[in-house]
Amino acid sequence: MTRTTARLALFLAALLLAGPASADARADLKAAYEKFIAATSFRATMTDLETGRTVNQIEFVAPDRFAITIEGGMRQVVIGRTMHMNIGGRTMSMPLPEQINPSQYRNQKALDDLTQDIVVTRRPDSSEAGEPASVFHFASTADGKPTETLTWVSKASGLPIQIQTNGGDGSKNYRYQIRYRDFNDPSIVISAPGAPAAPATQPRAL
Repeated sequence: MTRTTARLALFLAALLLAGPASADARADLKAAYEKFIAATSFRATMTDLETGRTVNQIEFVAPDRFAITIEGGMRQVVIGRTMHMNIGGRTMSMPLPEQINPSQYRNQKALDDLTQDIVVTRRPDSSEAGEPASVFHFASTADGKPTETLTWVSKASGLPIQIQTNGGDGSKNYRYQIRYRDFNDPSIVISAPGAPAAPATQPRAL
């Protein structure tokens, strides 16, 4: 798996990773993720907290379009199960590896399965990017290794606005943060490199 596809897998997994507190806290966190998987679009920034580097910038448009701008400026577009990229002015397309399914964490069944037996604890409320937020903690395993995750949920929108995930096996650890913004923004448009951009969807008048 390339570094980029591995980061995409980590990004997708970090959306819903969980593990062994309060049934109400779990219900509240699940409700936040239900709003998340119903979002039609968003932007996100993934940061390596060990180094402070921005790993990638991500855009999403439902149901299956991701645009990932990785460190160094390369932009990759995932539409369905195909990845498109432009290298040296030349557009290339390739199928995603079988183990990566961009839509697997964006459906109700996956959410129900992943949250069935978890225990979630509340942490003190805080503010992220000027937004008062509820904070939730949960622990789990990823590839057989212990993982801990903090999720900040906006009190105004009820959506997850930040996730911090750390884990590893002692010899190789990681700490990543994903910051979300611009939920349901109709101006976010994702097209394959070289394809004409589709017009942004305009909200209907009430």
